[in-house]
Amino acid sequence: MAEMFVELRLADEATMLMSINARQIMKEPWKAFVLSFVLPGAGLAYLGKWSWAVVNFCIATVVLMVVMFVQSETAFDYLHYLILIIAAGSGGWAHACAVRLKASD
Repeated sequence: MAEMFVELRLADEATMLMSINARQIMKEPWKAFVLSFVLPGAGLAYLGKWSWAVVNFCIATVVLMVVMFVQSETAFDYLHYLILIIAAGSGGWAHACAVRLKASD
């Protein structure tokens, strides 16, 4: 009886671990792209890569601040292009990471 209980408990734990792994595999690349496009680093956080998410957010913020400081007179004329470039780069990075994670699992 005790052996059967232990086997059932191990089976339940294995099922729970499989469902956790299945949720990690189910991370969609397009969701990672959209999240990082809206907020740099959010897609990487969605994938569970928190350190890379912070790095991505910091890089995007620093680039934006440096361009605004260096080109303060003309930066506002082209600010929408800069934000679009940063958003696309961040989204592309998150999408590539999601595709790589999905392929490795």
